[in-house]
Amino acid sequence: MVNGMIYMAWLLPLGAGMILACMLVFHLRQKNHNKKYQFLGYALIVTALIYVVLAVFSADLMWISIEVIGCLVFLLLVWLAYQYSFWFVAMGWLIHIVWDMGLSPFESAPYVPGWYPAVCTGFDLVLGLYLAYLLIKHSRQLDYRV
Repeated sequence: MVNGMIYMAWLLPLGAGMILACMLVFHLRQKNHNKKYQFLGYALIVTALIYVVLAVFSADLMWISIEVIGCLVFLLLVWLAYQYSFWFVAMGWLIHIVWDMGLSPFESAPYVPGWYPAVCTGFDLVLGLYLAYLLIKHSRQLDYRV
């Protein structure tokens, strides 16, 4: 029974994150390709910053440092995307799932609400796969600069 409760506690928020991401994808369909890529790059940074903000509210310097380092990694991936390929952003979304699962679940990071890593995991998964799909679909050389 306990395993079933844990499963449901993750399944519902995971689905909610996926639904939110699908709503965003629906909205992004109307944008041109460069705008989609730019938005998804900026959104990855914002997603990482959410953890920094949560850590700041905890006032725990160790967790703030960890989250800032993580945010810098995602910022580097976005920078690399603008320099080389937006595959770096697609990887960033999928790597962010590891960040969600590695630091935040099961109360290892006490400042993160218990449901948040699952929501974020669903969100990250859909956006990472969507961007990968777009990059495969439009594999010609793209102008990434604004």
